[in-house]
Amino acid sequence: MANNGLERDLLAMKEEAIRRAGGSAKLARQLRTPKRFGHNGKTLTQQAVSQWQRVPTDHVIDVERITGIRRERLRPDIYGDG
Repeated sequence: MANNGLERDLLAMKEEAIRRAGGSAKLARQLRTPKRFGHNGKTLTQQAVSQWQRVPTDHVIDVERITGIRRERLRPDIYGDG
């Protein structure tokens, strides 16, 4: 990993998001989107959320909405450090 400090921060923010959502199972359930809303229709599992090393870019906005953690904190590597 090029920047171990950043990787640790991203992992810590993922863990904080899971905590604020009430656990990885609850976060996974809240992130599931029916196909008709433009999502690929895949089921997001508790295990998948738990294995994230960081919040994936395609889930950042929804995780922000669910947890109240600003996207700049969830992914400063993409949205800048706000």
